[in-house]
Amino acid sequence: MIYSVKRFLKNFNIEIEELYGMPGKDYISLTQSSFNSWVNGYGIDTGIPNRKISFYTKGYIVAFLLDYEIRQGSQNQYSMDNVLRDTYQLIAKSGRGYTENDYKKLCEQYASKDLTEFFEKYIHGTVALDDALRAAGKYMGWTLKIGTSAVAAVAKWGLKLNGNSVEGVYPDSSAEQAGISKGDEIVAINHKKATLTETLFQYFAEEENISIIYFHFEQLKEAILQKDKHNSRPIPFYADSPFPIESAEENRNAWQKIEKLLSLSH
Repeated sequence: MIYSVKRFLKNFNIEIEELYGMPGKDYISLTQSSFNSWVNGYGIDTGIPNRKISFYTKGYIVAFLLDYEIRQGSQNQYSMDNVLRDTYQLIAKSGRGYTENDYKKLCEQYASKDLTEFFEKYIHGTVALDDALRAAGKYMGWTLKIGTSAVAAVAKWGLKLNGNSVEGVYPDSSAEQAGISKGDEIVAINHKKATLTETLFQYFAEEENISIIYFHFEQLKEAILQKDKHNSRPIPFYADSPFPIESAEENRNAWQKIEKLLSLSH
């Protein structure tokens, strides 16, 4: 199936928001996340709290950025697909696995430039993806804008929830400072039973302080959370331009043309 630009951006923005909603993104690299999965398992809920990310989610975004580097460096003659084909045709079919160096050399070959800095920042490092996303977006005629989560528990209090369960606590948030941690179970918010937890957080979103009653290792506790004033947890997202500049439109057309040809070839 061929994605329209509108559909691609909608789905890609969901992945960006998912990644930026992971407290561990500032602490663990893509490489380390992949390695840790062999030790702690694949689940995002295993391992050290707030120090884990999904390497699937970040890997998808970084692969898009690497694809941009190849397209930009080759003037749209090559893409990530050429790299993937070669890893199969030239390496896998010869009967051996490919190394990271094999992969990097192929990327550099098709991009016609050294990608060491890219690998160090975004694959082995924890550098924020904002600048890379901005550059890739500009190339395609998309504007990178900064928003905040529409989820009140995240935006106002620093809590990532699944129903009443705490899935994550953002560093330096009021929730972390109050001692709430991953695995806690919220019972009440401002002394109202937490049946629709996010709805209650949304209802009290303008309050400066809220009371949280919760279970922590089977102990019932209460915490007073102050609304975060300096931790709005910005989330970047792409906005399409209906009238991109000529060069961006050419890049976009080349991108869509290659994707269409690849889809037909399969």
